[in-house]
Amino acid sequence: MEDLEKQVVLLERRFSRERVARKEAEELLEQKSRELYEVNQLLRMENMRIRKLIQSLPVAMMLYDQRAIVAVNPSFKTLFGVSPEGYSVKETEDQLGLMLERHPDERVQHEIHAPDRERVTTVLVQYVPLIENHTPDALHETLMVAIDISDRIKNDEVQQYAAFQAGIAEMSASILHNIGNIITGMHGSLMHLGRIPPQIERLEKGVCKAVEQSQLSGESEQASQLQRSEQVMQATIKILSGLRGEEKMVQYLNKLELGIHHIGEIIQLQQKAARPDSHTVSFNFPSMLNDTLSLIQDRIEKYDIEVVRSLDPAIQRVEMPRNPMIQMVMNFIKNSMEAIGERLLEQYSHKGRIEISTHLDGEGNFVLTIADNGCGIAADRLEQIFNFGETNKERGSGYGLHSAANFVKSLRGELHALSDGENQGAAMVVTLPLSVSR
Repeated sequence: MEDLEKQVVLLERRFSRERVARKEAEELLEQKSRELYEVNQLLRMENMRIRKLIQSLPVAMMLYDQRAIVAVNPSFKTLFGVSPEGYSVKETEDQLGLMLERHPDERVQHEIHAPDRERVTTVLVQYVPLIENHTPDALHETLMVAIDISDRIKNDEVQQYAAFQAGIAEMSASILHNIGNIITGMHGSLMHLGRIPPQIERLEKGVCKAVEQSQLSGESEQASQLQRSEQVMQATIKILSGLRGEEKMVQYLNKLELGIHHIGEIIQLQQKAARPDSHTVSFNFPSMLNDTLSLIQDRIEKYDIEVVRSLDPAIQRVEMPRNPMIQMVMNFIKNSMEAIGERLLEQYSHKGRIEISTHLDGEGNFVLTIADNGCGIAADRLEQIFNFGETNKERGSGYGLHSAANFVKSLRGELHALSDGENQGAAMVVTLPLSVSR
């Protein structure tokens, strides 16, 4: 009897513990259910928020699986003009002209030719698989994202056209700049030629006057008239010998002809600038230097500048664009003359000097150096002087050195300026290939 009572007590205790445990389990289950419900509500709210966000995005989106289009957002309909939700993948491919089943991995451009639009819309399409590793039997989804880039393309075209116009303006300014240099050199020749007709006119008047006086004079005046005629003849011989001794007329006419020819070459170069090939020719380098110096010889004489040439005899024929080379050398010499002129304003007794030298630099290159003893270049401007529009002259354009830098760069050469500072002179050092492939 006592054993039975003990067993009953033990069972009651066991049932009591199980009731407590079941109650705790029920409470825990209820707590977890509430937590799960709250998480589910949060997920629903987050899902709605994301869905609203996707619906409001200005980017076209389309979600599809192997069989059909699952969903599209309003921007897709706005961009493509259709809403293929629920359509088959094959049908949508044919309708939109897009690759959906075997889509590319990279971004692709696609043009939308809608009949109700005035112009073709260009979109950038990206395919994003939502599951990286697909199994053959699993249903997988892909998100297609399309962005309208028509405005971007239009802006790029506008910028490219603006850059093209800037390049044309820069080239035209460079052409005018260099033609101005040539015309300046031709002006001196015209001034010398202009002095010849007055001299001939004075000679003609003197001879005519002597002839008239000789015809009107009597026998008593013959001796004095002969003396005056002798003086007229001596003056005539002096003027004629002076005209012949200068070799003036031929020299000046040759300079004018050379200048006009070079202007024609520059204009032809501008006309050919739109072509992709460079106007490469084979020419004699020392002869090119002589032609360039002859164009501005009058200005060199005006400033009483000594020009010293130290040319490597191994550098004769080179192959490169000749006209831009002449323009570059002329710009360098012109800048050197202006630098010497600026120094002369402070030092009247200063003797101007320009040194032109060349030497081989190995590997088919040569170095051209044009140095002067002018006003020099400040250290902080040695790099800036090659920038577009950079100048410290009141009437400077800032095109010459920039044009030279572009020319050297186009030939894969090097150009840099050297100067020890104010009134220490300056040098332009150019490294160029002896032969430029066409």
